[in-house]
Amino acid sequence: MSQKQKEFTVGYKIYNVSEELERDVDKEWYEYRVTLYQNGEQIDEFDSRLETYNGVQKLSEDSARESAHRIKEEVEQTQEPNRWFDV
Repeated sequence: MSQKQKEFTVGYKIYNVSEELERDVDKEWYEYRVTLYQNGEQIDEFDSRLETYNGVQKLSEDSARESAHRIKEEVEQTQEPNRWFDV
């Protein structure tokens, strides 16, 4: 990668929705938040609960972790975040 190209990296956090909302909802419901960085500077964030939750499907902790990790790997390997982030 040349120095002129922007390096994209992704960080993520898995969270329990009940704890995040501080309300008693399904205690087994987890979601994830992924953050896009460009050369170390945060440029966008994606929260699965706000962006993809359809009112029915709730993620387990493992499936939330797998999904977030898959996004991280895809973006960092391809250096093309447009599928997941508004850039």
